[in-house]
Amino acid sequence: MLKWKSFKCIWQSKAISRDLICIEVSHFHQLLLNCLNIILMEFYGDQLSSDVRQFGFKKHSGCCHALFIFKETTKHFIKKGSKVYCAFIDASKAFDKVLHNGLFVKLLKRNVSARFVYILRNWYGKLSASVIWNGVIGPVFPIHCGLRQGGILSPLLFSVYIDDLLNDLHNSGYGVYIGSLFAGVIAYADDICILSCSCYGLQKLLDICSAYGQKWDIRFNPVKSQLMTFGSSNPDNTTVYLDKQEAQLMLITGSTRLAISRGQQTWYHSTCYIWFPIVQ
Repeated sequence: MLKWKSFKCIWQSKAISRDLICIEVSHFHQLLLNCLNIILMEFYGDQLSSDVRQFGFKKHSGCCHALFIFKETTKHFIKKGSKVYCAFIDASKAFDKVLHNGLFVKLLKRNVSARFVYILRNWYGKLSASVIWNGVIGPVFPIHCGLRQGGILSPLLFSVYIDDLLNDLHNSGYGVYIGSLFAGVIAYADDICILSCSCYGLQKLLDICSAYGQKWDIRFNPVKSQLMTFGSSNPDNTTVYLDKQEAQLMLITGSTRLAISRGQQTWYHSTCYIWFPIVQ
């Protein structure tokens, strides 16, 4: 039979430095958070499923699967003599921009357990921070957005947060289809690839991304976003916009060989023409 035992903890300032105490407390705090994440995952993880076009943060799914879908989709349309216009967009500081109340609303609309939402609300609703400048601690202010970096639950919660965007792109009627299968968007974490056989369709899909970002405070970074066309040269006199910012297209002289490799195996090797990066 196990019995509780009490003990005394005596801090000796000469033997233990203050920095060491802070580190030990921080590690213990992180350990408790990980335990809480694991328990919540065990009870509610099956309620946090995401779109099939999201290949990140899932078991038996990874970057190689996303690349396979991208390769087969572009090859399918190139063989039929069609161009494929692609936009690779990046969400700027995506995890840090997740609105807590917006996340709770999305979870409730998915009929996630109210207990789970209450736990998250009680957890994230008490976050606060302060700024230290030249040894002076500023006033404490509440934190209303952002997921915990490195948290076990954070990737799944982020997938839920952008899941409606993938559904909106699917339901728009734009993008590429192979038969009845929609292949117009491929997501891996916060990196999203959009595919269309026309510049008009590509612009419509980008408009959906921009509108979703404005509504849910997600900013798609034009600097890290790229445009690319497969199958032939770039269209003439075409302008593409992302988040109301103009993106000029410029054809690079000649062709570029694109190879996406995994170890010794080449996943894709085809002639492509690169569009000029989206600029601010």
